[in-house]
Amino acid sequence: MKRQITLGVDTYGASIIRKPAGSVFSINDGALEPIQLESLGLDKYRITVGEHSTEAKVAMKGEAVFIEAFGEVFFLQVLDPVEQAREASEEGDLSAKSPMPGIVVEIHVKEGDKVEADQALLTIESMKLLTIVRAAGAGTIASLNYNAGDAFDKGAVLAVVHAPEDDHA
Repeated sequence: MKRQITLGVDTYGASIIRKPAGSVFSINDGALEPIQLESLGLDKYRITVGEHSTEAKVAMKGEAVFIEAFGEVFFLQVLDPVEQAREASEEGDLSAKSPMPGIVVEIHVKEGDKVEADQALLTIESMKLLTIVRAAGAGTIASLNYNAGDAFDKGAVLAVVHAPEDDHA
């Protein structure tokens, strides 16, 4: 799965792909490099990317990651793919878009329902991970484009939500 990671003011697309022979890592869809993370105990790890290896102290809190290596402390923020999809929606567009391909597991609302900001709309499964897709803002469910069990692609509009001023009820 590709995740957006911020380091300072820069944002990178990072992917880790797990394979039977070991994991590989890519930044911004560049070359795949073998990657290993070995726990040394007490928040210390040996990180090996390609032929380069270093020991690092790693602390995580939520989506924030602090890494002490090379005599410096780095702050990374791993951006939630659901939040990314919500932020990528056009201004005023409350439609719920899929952050990744997957399957609809459960639908929590029906067409015509009034919803509040952050209310659960659907539960999806992607890469064996359940994720709740929430309303970006208050409004009315105009349409649900998938049923439970349906597969969808990344960026698919799962539910259309009209803002209150757009409601025609």
